[in-house]
Amino acid sequence: MIYNELCLRARLFKNTAFAYLALSGIIATIGNGLVYITTSWYAYDYFQSISGVALLMFCIWAPSILFGPLFGVCADRYNRKTILIMSNMVRGISICTFVLFELSNLHSNIFLLAAILGVFVSFYMPAAIPIITTIVKKDELPKANATIDMLYEVGTIIGMGISGALIYYLGSLWTLFIGGVLFILSGYFNVIMKYQHKKQTCTQKALSFIQEYIESIRYVYNKNGLITIYLVQTFIMILLMTIPILLVPYINQVLNESSKIFALFEAIYSLGVFIGCFFSPILCDQIKFRKTIALLLFIMSIGLLCIAVNLGLVINLMAYFIIGFCLSSWALAIAQAQTHTDINYQGRVQSTFNSLSGVGILILYLFVTFEGSSINIQVLYFLEASIALVGFLIVILTGNTHTS
Repeated sequence: MIYNELCLRARLFKNTAFAYLALSGIIATIGNGLVYITTSWYAYDYFQSISGVALLMFCIWAPSILFGPLFGVCADRYNRKTILIMSNMVRGISICTFVLFELSNLHSNIFLLAAILGVFVSFYMPAAIPIITTIVKKDELPKANATIDMLYEVGTIIGMGISGALIYYLGSLWTLFIGGVLFILSGYFNVIMKYQHKKQTCTQKALSFIQEYIESIRYVYNKNGLITIYLVQTFIMILLMTIPILLVPYINQVLNESSKIFALFEAIYSLGVFIGCFFSPILCDQIKFRKTIALLLFIMSIGLLCIAVNLGLVINLMAYFIIGFCLSSWALAIAQAQTHTDINYQGRVQSTFNSLSGVGILILYLFVTFEGSSINIQVLYFLEASIALVGFLIVILTGNTHTS
């Protein structure tokens, strides 16, 4: 079974468009790992407190919340390949320019750079997800999304993992510069990726941005079961982006352990995501999407409860692996949304729910940053478990054709 699955995943890369998109993605995530660590260091140094990191996160996430509808309309109206190229190239050039200014003693503002990165990273997902739909066969979507998710996880691990060594040997500026170059290289692979853009009809062109966005809201509302899929995806996205940030205060305040234990939890979590992205599509093939996603969300809620009540180091490590494994459900939710959403609406619909998840993510980021010392971090893990449980209940209580 494992050998057959490996063969099926390898076959995806015979599609050169998919191969270039995947290669572009892993290079960009390596760069993003380097940039994330280095800019966080800069932000912390700017304020000499964790408040700097909070402001950095605000600058990165706020654009997707404020301008999500605009980014989605752009992804549906204009050439998505061009949008990917622009997203990666502008981020890379902006980072390299910032570094050159710093090296020339023309000091720039790290938060302005973060805002630029936030704007152009927000263009990426509403364009990338519909592109996958057009270059991969419908029955291959779960495996394609899971494979790209695995590569993203590997890229993030590599980027964050080598950032410390690069900062030590090269300094933070040159580490940041390498991250910028990787974004530019990622953009190059988007350039050579084959993709046929479908031009809009005259009727579509006549619509204003606001009209196009309102049209997408009506589409989701009128399409039976589609809201359920995107709501589940939104909950999983919030969990995916917030669970890792709770780990630092949990290790310090609850377990009273060292940075070595933190690194071990991070490694176990990433391993869980990686293995989950491999096996969850197999499970989906066997018992179908609805049962798979419900099972993964329910098991994840149990894992989060184990962390919340603190059953000991070994149990917590096992729970974090399970949580990582179950978060691979995000790739399945994406595939289900792609399958049941008209390609002409995918950018707008995706950006809308990205904005919703961005609100939840940003609230928790700021809450942990400014109130982290005064709250019990275990309560937040109970909250995360509740989010997973609500997602589970939504899936099992809405038995429609799209989640079956």
